[in-house]
Amino acid sequence: MGESHDVSVDLDRNVVFPEVCVVCNKPCSATISVRANPDGWHGYWKWIVGATKRYGVPCHAQCSKSLKVPLLRRNIVLLAIATAAIPVVVHFDLPLWLVALLAFVLLTPPIVWQRRRPPPIEFMRMYDKMEFSFKDEAYAREFALLNDSVVNEEE
Repeated sequence: MGESHDVSVDLDRNVVFPEVCVVCNKPCSATISVRANPDGWHGYWKWIVGATKRYGVPCHAQCSKSLKVPLLRRNIVLLAIATAAIPVVVHFDLPLWLVALLAFVLLTPPIVWQRRRPPPIEFMRMYDKMEFSFKDEAYAREFALLNDSVVNEEE
């Protein structure tokens, strides 16, 4: 099963990435712009209009599809589930316990998929920090070293 390796960096810090492609781990001087994940309920509106934080991430042109497509697909699927579920819940005036069960059933598959197959990198604002998640542990450790941070170990 896949696992991501998380690194927290202060928001006011100028983030530095290792000079290797985040997908293939080969030397790379090119970067592509990657947007942060939506944070909170209002975050999807910022994501839709492109107002979420962006970073230039080292990535070869041929590797960029492996980086951007999973993130875009996951966000669109979650947005579609939420958009489709809201009219159903409102129209049928479902009890709260059934709404919670529906949310659990609909959101479990994408979450399980994401945990089993994490993208090479993703990040999200968490209060006063940016939380970076990397698929590759060595990349995460080098990123943490460059940014005076540590890889957060799950307990």
